Amino acid sequence: MVALDMGEQMSKVAQNQVQIELEQFLESIERPGITYFPIRHHSPACAWHLQQLIRERKPKAILIEGPAALAQWIKYLIDPELVSPVAVYMSWSGNEKKEDVTESNSARVAAYFPFCDYSPELVALREGTKLGASLSFIDLSYAEQVVAESQVEEPLQQWQSFSLLQEAHLNSSRYVQELARRTGCRDHDELWDHFFESRVLDLSTAQFIKQVAAYCYMSRQEYPPEVLELDGTLARERKMASCIKKCLAELDLNKEEIIVVTGGFHTANLPILVAELKNETMTSEKVDPAEYHLIRYSFDQLDALNGYASGMRAPFYYQRFWTYLNQEQPVPARETAAELLVEIGRELRKQQLPFAISPADELAALYQAELLAGLRGHTAPTREDFLDAIRSCFVKGALDSEGVLLLSMVKRILAGDQIGILPSGVPLPPLMRNLQQTAARLKLKLNQTMRRELKLEIYRKARHRELSRFFHALSFLEVPLARFIAGPNFVQGVGLDYLTETWEYLWSPQIEVAILKLAVFGTTLTEVAVRRLDQVLAETETTGDGRNAALAVEFLLRGLQMGLHPYLGKLVRRIEFSLAEDASFDSLVKALRQLTLISKAREPLEAEKLTVLPELITVAYRKSCYLAQDLEQVPAEATQSIVEHLGILVEILEGTVKGELDVELYLGALEVLNRKNTGNTGVLGAAAGILYRQARLSASELKVIFEGYLKAATFQNQAKTNFIYGLLQTCRELLWSEPWFLKSLDELWQNWDETEFLRELPQLRLAFTNLSPGEIDQVAAKVAELHGVGDLGDLVSWETTAAEVERNLLLNELLKESLQEDGLTDWLKLWSLSKEVKET
Repeated sequence: MVALDMGEQMSKVAQNQVQIELEQFLESIERPGITYFPIRHHSPACAWHLQQLIRERKPKAILIEGPAALAQWIKYLIDPELVSPVAVYMSWSGNEKKEDVTESNSARVAAYFPFCDYSPELVALREGTKLGASLSFIDLSYAEQVVAESQVEEPLQQWQSFSLLQEAHLNSSRYVQELARRTGCRDHDELWDHFFESRVLDLSTAQFIKQVAAYCYMSRQEYPPEVLELDGTLARERKMASCIKKCLAELDLNKEEIIVVTGGFHTANLPILVAELKNETMTSEKVDPAEYHLIRYSFDQLDALNGYASGMRAPFYYQRFWTYLNQEQPVPARETAAELLVEIGRELRKQQLPFAISPADELAALYQAELLAGLRGHTAPTREDFLDAIRSCFVKGALDSEGVLLLSMVKRILAGDQIGILPSGVPLPPLMRNLQQTAARLKLKLNQTMRRELKLEIYRKARHRELSRFFHALSFLEVPLARFIAGPNFVQGVGLDYLTETWEYLWSPQIEVAILKLAVFGTTLTEVAVRRLDQVLAETETTGDGRNAALAVEFLLRGLQMGLHPYLGKLVRRIEFSLAEDASFDSLVKALRQLTLISKAREPLEAEKLTVLPELITVAYRKSCYLAQDLEQVPAEATQSIVEHLGILVEILEGTVKGELDVELYLGALEVLNRKNTGNTGVLGAAAGILYRQARLSASELKVIFEGYLKAATFQNQAKTNFIYGLLQTCRELLWSEPWFLKSLDELWQNWDETEFLRELPQLRLAFTNLSPGEIDQVAAKVAELHGVGDLGDLVSWETTAAEVERNLLLNELLKESLQEDGLTDWLKLWSLSKEVKET
């Protein structure tokens, strides 16, 4: 008990000490000549009280958290033409030398500094401009922040991107979590709304500042200095303190005042640092090696639900709340809830959902939200009161089914789809302007975060072909504007019967970021695409693909899809070199197939502009035929690919104009190959099948060859199975057109024991894979006829799994071994014979 009493006394002493220190801190945030205003980024309540403070105090200077380089964008941020949200995008290569930024392989880090109408930083800039106040940003440069946060201990390996306004310490504080638990709030966002957004008009500005400051001060107490030093927090605060001290030294504190606007977590330490800092220890400015660009941003990117660590959830909700605050509505939160309930109900009705939302439901939800607000001690509904009322009044079925769909739509509506608009004078890289001008000329809508679908008639309409080339170029450059859904894929050689392409496109800030990364390579998309294509082509030299003809032709195809016809001379020369040097049959047939596709595509690829194309096709074909006669030497693992491309070469010949390619050249090569009876039997079987289909082998000649392979003692069962595989891949109609073929197969397999058959079964399955359901039925009927029965019954047992079949076969094998060990195999034969006699 004594120990307990002493512990309680010590706890009280500690609490009293914290209380004294808190009161001292609260006194320090407002001194003659300076007011520290603690904020949560993108908080309407903070923005509104900061606005009131600036209008009341009319400060000489306003100092704002953020890299000093942001000052160059102030004139655009306050421009009346600007529509938020926007962001300053900053990037750095991890090297002090700016010329290194242009290296294509240089890794970089990047960050966003977003602004919306209710961002306290933007409000400070706008209000300060009206007063003629001096405006400045006082944080470390972006490059210095990256170094301070220990993210560049080693050379950077890849692009990294994050928010420069993260509030991780504040949000994860144990103090905040415990406070949320004791007040019944679900998380730090609801806790913030409970204390500050819901009370924005109930507190004077002075009270609001002190309460936010106390909240942030207590949240910081659990973090020791060594932790904050490691993550760069203290380095940033020393820089801010230095800028504040410098500004104070330049003012007449009896007549002039400054306001310091920083995140509340920093505010908790800045007055102490400024008081301790001597003028001679103030840091000097360094050249900032990072790059900064003002770009459009979107509400959905600002939404904390999309992973933006310092965002307020539901930006569209808070934008409405901010609007009503500035209209001096007596209860702005109620007006926000009422208007949004009507909009949400209208939007849900448009979606024609299986459940209906009526105006009566909207009124009930508003009433419910007000009741919840009163129960929770709010003068008007908060965002969570609003959402709880929707859950209660709009969800008519189960919350985990109907409720999930409805609430996901509500959250999307509350996030909003607004995209910012930059003033006309904002300096943009030429590549960005080229993208915007091209998109506008092609009538693409990039002013909303709404997914849109386009069907492009690439064979009929020139504008649609231009759109297709624009999308293909962006996809090649990894600019995430459009996604290919369906249509002819000339690179893969699939979907060629489609006459249209289907694309989805959607604007996001990542598009402009991707363009900024590419801006160092050119001023137009065409120029950048050409350079990137040349770069990728050069990279193949270092990866050993310099002689790969198929890869070279693939690059040509991509260039044609992007409309780069005037710049493809280097690629054509590369193809000529590859065709001469490539010794791979597969690669050459792939190249030939793609070249013939190019020649037939006409309008989409405009292949007629490539006058050298017929010559390339001829060279690729002749080289393929030359290599075909020695294909029996290929290793077993290459069998499937070689057999496939032997068949593709036949398809190419059947699809070309008669006389365009010398068919005799290929068939002659296969005849040379067919005369060889050693080597890869899968390839030899495929060659025999093609010769039979092309009437270069009669049925009797093929039978002699086939039975020769099957009956030859020199060939193991695996080689025989491979021959069957190759033959059926190029001539599967033998199964139902030639009776001797099935009979020979049946005799072969009857002579195999069960172990041999199971060993060859995977390859046999592969041999019959290409049969259609109708062909399977046709073969089954032939097999039944061969065995003198009318029907083989069900060919598939749906009740038995493959695993069960394998297990039963294994049990059968074990049983036979056991009977053999016990000398009962003769008994088993007698039993089987007696069973057959009875059935007869």
